[in-house]
Amino acid sequence: MRQRIATRVGRSLVVIETKDITHFSAEEKYVTAFTAKGRIHFDATLKALEIEFAEEFIRIHRSHLVRRSLVSNLRWDAYSASIGIDGTETRLPLSRQRVGVVRNLLRARDGATVIATLDGTLPPSMLASPQTAPALRAG
Repeated sequence: MRQRIATRVGRSLVVIETKDITHFSAEEKYVTAFTAKGRIHFDATLKALEIEFAEEFIRIHRSHLVRRSLVSNLRWDAYSASIGIDGTETRLPLSRQRVGVVRNLLRARDGATVIATLDGTLPPSMLASPQTAPALRAG
């Protein structure tokens, strides 16, 4: 696994430490790596990054990989789900296929989340899960 990612910006070579990356987002044929200090665009595929950084990042959507340790919460609204990134105001969309994986990640990390829709009810897919009830009461 790489410790740094480098790319050319104009005539300069920009290098960022992979430990500083909060998430990757893909648009067309480029990937953007986000850090607390900024972002860099580089030529890569999200699939290749997902394989290379599988222990540290989790795919939450076809266009986004997020550092596992920074997934802070899971939020539902009327039609979709999103996740928050710890230490930032960033919210990213969460695909329906990835909800279970993110939910399990959050449960494994000492109840770091409250899962509910904006009206305070649980999504139908979660009604059978007794483990979510304590999290809702605690919030």
